[in-house]
Amino acid sequence: YHNGGLAEYACVPADLLDRLPAHVSFDVGAKVHDLANAVRALKGAALPATGRLVITAATGTMGTASIKLARFYGARELVLVGRSRERLEALRPLAGDLPVQLAVLDELAPDWAETQGLTKRLRELMPRGADAVLDYFPDGPGSAQAASAMAQGASFVHMGGSNAALPFALRDMMIFC
Repeated sequence: YHNGGLAEYACVPADLLDRLPAHVSFDVGAKVHDLANAVRALKGAALPATGRLVITAATGTMGTASIKLARFYGARELVLVGRSRERLEALRPLAGDLPVQLAVLDELAPDWAETQGLTKRLRELMPRGADAVLDYFPDGPGSAQAASAMAQGASFVHMGGSNAALPFALRDMMIFC
């Protein structure tokens, strides 16, 4: 973020750019920013054939775009994480025929942040662990707890911009689940 989102010029690695087709105007391209971020996250997840995918902050714009596109990137099963059951339930149609389960933060124990409540819930829903986590949480303990619910060899794609420290050693990432 060192150049700022509205900087006139910004330096980025070329492999992180997706060129707009000639027939797509800059104005239209700018409006599909969240859709493009969802595509980038899903590509980065590189889901295996089992396709078990967790999407945190699922009710946000990148989360909803990810739900809609997940099937095209190998998702076979989704767990959507968010605060409100009502808002998460409203997202089910976006998944089409993919099986969807919900991890509702407001329904976890009040001390979930301290007791690994989200990790426990995700492991109940996906006992073999998630093949990938698309993490859109902007802050808080949810990112680390979702990472702790991954299967070995899983992908963790963080797009929420959180500066929260991860509360585990890097070597622990080798043995999650």
